[in-house]
Amino acid sequence: MGFSAPIALVADGCRIHPRAQVVYQPNRVGRSGDGAAEMRVLIIEQTYDGGHYLNYVRCLIRAFAPLGCEIVVAVPTPALESEQFKMYLSPHQSQFRLEFIPSREYATSMWRMVKTDARVFRALIDRVKPDAVYLPTADGVAQSLALSRLALRESGLSRVHCEALLMRVPAAYGMSRRSPSFTRMALRAMPFDVVHYIDPVAFDWVLSKVGGKAVRRARFIADPIETLPLPTESRARAMLGLPERKKLIMSIGMQDHRKGVDYLIGACARWQPAEPASIVLAGVLSTQIRQLVANEYRHLVDDGRLIVLDRYLSHEDINACCAAGDLIATPYRPHPQPSAIVLYAAHAGKMVLAANNGWFAYIVPKFSLGRLCDPQDSESLAGMLDAALHEAEAYKISAAAKRLVEFHRSENFILQWRQELSRIMGKFDDARPRDWKWVLNGEDEAPPH
Repeated sequence: MGFSAPIALVADGCRIHPRAQVVYQPNRVGRSGDGAAEMRVLIIEQTYDGGHYLNYVRCLIRAFAPLGCEIVVAVPTPALESEQFKMYLSPHQSQFRLEFIPSREYATSMWRMVKTDARVFRALIDRVKPDAVYLPTADGVAQSLALSRLALRESGLSRVHCEALLMRVPAAYGMSRRSPSFTRMALRAMPFDVVHYIDPVAFDWVLSKVGGKAVRRARFIADPIETLPLPTESRARAMLGLPERKKLIMSIGMQDHRKGVDYLIGACARWQPAEPASIVLAGVLSTQIRQLVANEYRHLVDDGRLIVLDRYLSHEDINACCAAGDLIATPYRPHPQPSAIVLYAAHAGKMVLAANNGWFAYIVPKFSLGRLCDPQDSESLAGMLDAALHEAEAYKISAAAKRLVEFHRSENFILQWRQELSRIMGKFDDARPRDWKWVLNGEDEAPPH
């Protein structure tokens, strides 16, 4: 890979700074047929069947397109038929080309997966020949590639600039099935130039407990939310087909055991609300939750105490659910990963009733986002619902929580991902991302020169 002398250039809001030391220029020309050198970036995402993972890919496309990059997106073939792909990537297909990779076989042995991941990544990179590789959610494959690098002396990524995002670090919460020393070894051995973290607890654990390379390449980054204009409560309820004159406790997103939805339903069965109220399950129901709703707790649905919206939610739907609710419930099982729903609730100015474990135990009191509960105690949880609804009536979002929402906006996430590639290419964006220090302290830095 070669470099050329710095030049001045304006392209879609990004400029090559005249004082830049170097401007990246790959050793290939004419991909577009006009002789112009281009940067080819490869975005790899293997998860598409739950959550909003392909939205992360969409954000990366938005980050790199203004830099004039050629963008290649690699996903498993079945992803094309997913709700996520149709919602997030289909409208932007003119901005990237597709490559396909095998779906990961999670039931196979660890070492077979390690070897398979290394082979798949090596073949993909040989085929695409990227200048930079990005893994917007790398949790599953990151450890595999680290072990491949240690045991097989290869990962498939050694020849290119590579960045990855880790959504969770279970060891930071004492929740890992493996020893902390194993996690530290894997984090140091990961074959990435930059590793992004969306969890401040995990990020601090890496800085204080891991050290070495893991610290030098660690960056703290937003968990992107789409802060759309909010409808009124009345309008939101009409949009979602929800009753207008009831108190509503909203459970939003994938409805599964991981999110403690069975705990919430159990509490609903024990709850005797002081005024007309319902619990709303908004999002795709897992097989187990669907069976509970259809059988053991069918009477709650028939009585209107439990309302079910069993469908994949767009960002517009999520914002509407937060606007429609009086209280947002996130009674997750012990879980070493942030919840974007809490951030959406803060955007809507709504209080949360959250689990007293993991990320929730840090973020909710830190930013005065609501109250904590023990979700595994259904009787205690049921007893808290009226009090939480009453408290939610007077809830006001704090200034720090408003900064938290601003930090996590998708626009900030996009700027954060663009930073390093802009530096490599010698281009500088006039907009600078918000950082975590600003969230905590409210300190605005001087604009960039």
